Amino acid sequence: GSGSGDSGQQLVLVRRKQLTHTPSSYDWIGLYKRGHDPADNKNYIAYAYVRAVEDAAVRLPAPTTPGEYVARFVPSGGGYSHVAESDVVHVADRDSLIATPSRVAPGGDVVVSFDVRSVRTHPRDWLAVYRADERSHHAYVASYKYANDASRVTFTAPLLAGDYHVRYFSRGTYTPVRTSNVFTVTAR
Repeated sequence: GSGSGDSGQQLVLVRRKQLTHTPSSYDWIGLYKRGHDPADNKNYIAYAYVRAVEDAAVRLPAPTTPGEYVARFVPSGGGYSHVAESDVVHVADRDSLIATPSRVAPGGDVVVSFDVRSVRTHPRDWLAVYRADERSHHAYVASYKYANDASRVTFTAPLLAGDYHVRYFSRGTYTPVRTSNVFTVTAR
């Protein structure tokens, strides 16, 4: 079936009755990004065994990353080849990272409100102010703070005029999960 996923909720998938094989307790359903190579079915996002009854339902955790997903039914004894695929399941993007105000004087306050659900929170999640045209690297960080299970932090605006934004990083990495809107530090 199809449906919408939300971080923290369960995604319910139902095996269809039209399948023409004898059910087994070792049949399973795997969850994949839409377009995932079927030859690589062993690299699923989540899976669950299906009870050996014709209309068994399976609960899988909803993905936290927004996108389109499909469930594939893999019968026992068939290796990793699937015999059925669900309709597309859409997981909405519910992350937000907003920097205010849009224009600020050098040294002024920049308030950043955030709600990032596409990754599980971790003590090493952090936010950093970057010039909007700089790559994510420790040498280019204007200022940073750990997220610390908060939903709002305040940064001191850089002293150099220009366009900046805030990036949210997970688990101490330098790969941004979310980037805020641009805010401009005005000339003095």
